[in-house]
Amino acid sequence: MKKKILPCSAFFYVAIALIVTFVFGCKREETSAKDEKSNDHLVVTATFYPMYIMLLNITENIPDIELKLLAPAETGCLHDYQLSTADMKTIISSDVIVANGAGMEDFLEKVLESQKNCPIIEAAQGYPLLEDNPHVWVSLKGAMYEVDHIATALSELDPDHQALYQNNAKTYIQKLQNLYDKMNNLLTSFSDIPIVTFHEAFPYFAQDFGLHIVENVETDHGHEPSPKELSELIQKLTQLKNDGKKPVLFVEKDQTTDSADIISSEADIPLYYLNSTVTGELNQDAYIRAMEYNLEEILKAFR
Repeated sequence: MKKKILPCSAFFYVAIALIVTFVFGCKREETSAKDEKSNDHLVVTATFYPMYIMLLNITENIPDIELKLLAPAETGCLHDYQLSTADMKTIISSDVIVANGAGMEDFLEKVLESQKNCPIIEAAQGYPLLEDNPHVWVSLKGAMYEVDHIATALSELDPDHQALYQNNAKTYIQKLQNLYDKMNNLLTSFSDIPIVTFHEAFPYFAQDFGLHIVENVETDHGHEPSPKELSELIQKLTQLKNDGKKPVLFVEKDQTTDSADIISSEADIPLYYLNSTVTGELNQDAYIRAMEYNLEEILKAFR
């Protein structure tokens, strides 16, 4: 049932059209946006929500930095995101763009190629990926890696503030490490519980704590399993229950899926909700609070 995660190539032509529009038809807007880059402050743009939360922590109390967020905080995962005219202006006005990388922002590839003088920091670059899964930040280990990678890259681009970037990153990473230690202490004893997830975001999280995902449903965004696939999964979970196991179903928080409800009902297995941290409040502690929520929800499911 596991599907390979597909790049957002559906938006390739949209991106091309926007590039043509801006490069050849909107020179005045581009010039105006570039004028902003001549100011003394550094404009750093995060492609989407989790990168922005990392930047809030990495750039805390550093002068002359303006943070921007490309995809609005309520967007969620970027699979269906389409660039707007305002997005193009944001990109043009940026001095640095911070992306997750690993295929998460494939729909931006052609646009970013047109911005030759704008460095792009790919936070997940070098992290060992699980197949083609870009959701590195959902793992606390992955988040710590990305924070360190972003801070190191910003230090090289803005050496005057190197010590501040590094100190801020160290402080935030320590907070993440403390939470990881707490979660690891509480979760590693549940490695034998079979888990079914309904989003490709959670394998890195499971890997952190040795949790056992037996099935990942809807690995392609918007893909609902067929009746045959549903029946096979229900039979599999029923057999696990008959063998004395306690399977658990996890769905992304705020996500609605008929297939999850059907499986939960037919296999008589409760449904729980996890936060993939792709949307939320724009404050420094938002990611940590989301992970604390996940811990509470998992403990509720396992006990």
